Amino acid sequence: MIMDIKKILKKIKTGNMLVGIILIVAGIITMLFPKNSLISVCSIMGYICIASGILLCLFSRRITKGGAASIIAGFVFLLHPKFIVSVLPFIIGLVLIIKSGVSLIRAYRKKNGKFIYVLPPLLLLISGLLITANPFRSASLVIVFIGLGLVILGVNIVISAARLQKNVEIIEPDDGFKEVEFHDVDD
Repeated sequence: MIMDIKKILKKIKTGNMLVGIILIVAGIITMLFPKNSLISVCSIMGYICIASGILLCLFSRRITKGGAASIIAGFVFLLHPKFIVSVLPFIIGLVLIIKSGVSLIRAYRKKNGKFIYVLPPLLLLISGLLITANPFRSASLVIVFIGLGLVILGVNIVISAARLQKNVEIIEPDDGFKEVEFHDVDD
């Protein structure tokens, strides 16, 4: 039984090492080629939109407006990824500006102009202005941070897998575990 646990733990360790290395490589590629990564994300989003639109129509047993819109959006993502990459950050920046403006007005109307309530919408407003000023650079920067996050996550998984290896080596064949059998008890 102990040998079975060791084999299982070794397989888990190997799988985690592989996943960690893949995440590290994907993160490095994402950081080195953010423009290509953005286009890849658009393609993936296109496939997701098309699939969700088809599923929505299948589950409702008719073509719905939401399903049709999702399918059309998916094809736009797939057929015009460069356009989406250039427009989407600008739209996100505008949404941030509008949302933060509304939040600042609400804070002012409630007359609780405390700094703690004004700071988050003010930071969102600044972020929105920066994004709309240079949308593509902002999108690329976000992709670079995502790549960095993938690298950090991959390193964390590799370290966890290495620690798991140490735990596998600690398990001794006779750690006081006894095999027991369970039987159903009749009432």
